[in-house]
Amino acid sequence: MKKLKEAIQKANPSIMNLEFGCVILENTGLEVIFMGKNNEEEDTYTGVNKSNNLLTSPLRLYIKDIKEIIGRPITLADVLIALGEYNSEAGNKTISFRNYYPHSLQFEEGGRLLAVWNLKETLDGQKRRNQRST
Repeated sequence: MKKLKEAIQKANPSIMNLEFGCVILENTGLEVIFMGKNNEEEDTYTGVNKSNNLLTSPLRLYIKDIKEIIGRPITLADVLIALGEYNSEAGNKTISFRNYYPHSLQFEEGGRLLAVWNLKETLDGQKRRNQRST
């Protein structure tokens, strides 16, 4: 999964932009969903604790305390951008996709099933059993 995420992030670097919805890892180990920089204080930002599913009050945090930018959730649109880049570089070894079930796409390479994508979920929400290869 990590290798797949890296390939998608390389094809679409905007996933890692520090903007609304981006997930950040603080030095304390807290994962925060970035909401925006605070206008009155350039060195702080507002975010919410990711594990509380936006049910808590926003937090005011310091930009210097950001340990890592994890990025925004990866969507099917991001996967298709990466797929287009891969196919343009791969020559005759291309990955195709087709409808699988009402809310799924099936990805294949040379007739071999690679993965099934649930259209209702981001990359992190895809079930591991649907992944055939990374």
